[in-house]
Amino acid sequence: MQLFAASDALQEKMGYRKPSYESARIREELTLLKNSLGMEAYDRNWQTGLYTPLDILVPSVLPLILLRESR
Repeated sequence: MQLFAASDALQEKMGYRKPSYESARIREELTLLKNSLGMEAYDRNWQTGLYTPLDILVPSVLPLILLRESR
């Protein structure tokens, strides 16, 4: 979740435009996250992702991603 926000902010700064198929898939994922987390937790995580430097954010969430992938 936080990586989505960080990635979105970085891509915006770089002027990168996602292909429409990629944008649609990301919107679907974010909708699932909103529904499972609730709006308050979703907003809190999004803001954390926007304002946490990537060199701190990536190492903090990478173990969670790897754990999820191993299931």
